[in-house]
Amino acid sequence: MSKRKGTKDTLVRSFTGEIQQRAEGDDNQGCYTFKISSDEPAEMWHGIFETLGHKKEEVRLDWFQSGNAPLLWMHRRDEQIGVIIDARLSDSFLEIDVKFGASAKAKEVRADVDSGIIKNVSIGYRVHKWEALIEEDKAEEDY
Repeated sequence: MSKRKGTKDTLVRSFTGEIQQRAEGDDNQGCYTFKISSDEPAEMWHGIFETLGHKKEEVRLDWFQSGNAPLLWMHRRDEQIGVIIDARLSDSFLEIDVKFGASAKAKEVRADVDSGIIKNVSIGYRVHKWEALIEEDKAEEDY
């Protein structure tokens, strides 16, 4: 097993999951909850799999929980459609609560979520610590 420092690059992972509209109320207007990652292995590149840790000590939630993390359209920093208002670890998943904005694009995306057209989310993330696990029978293969 080898360990190395993380990366400053932002990595991307797509996730298919149920997007749930939160109960309507003054504080929940336009708010939704959905899972954005799991600890299931995901193929990142030609047979190379990544498994994200979902233990409390493995995930930095402070940015998501600050109420300042933007909800972006297609990872475009210049196209914010809402804000992440909370995050939590739950049964090997990372779940977030989001609130859509009032812009035309935000309303368009929210309408597609409401109608079931948009069902997938994608998260940008940084790895602060890597731990490589190599299966014994694959240790001799060239990558």
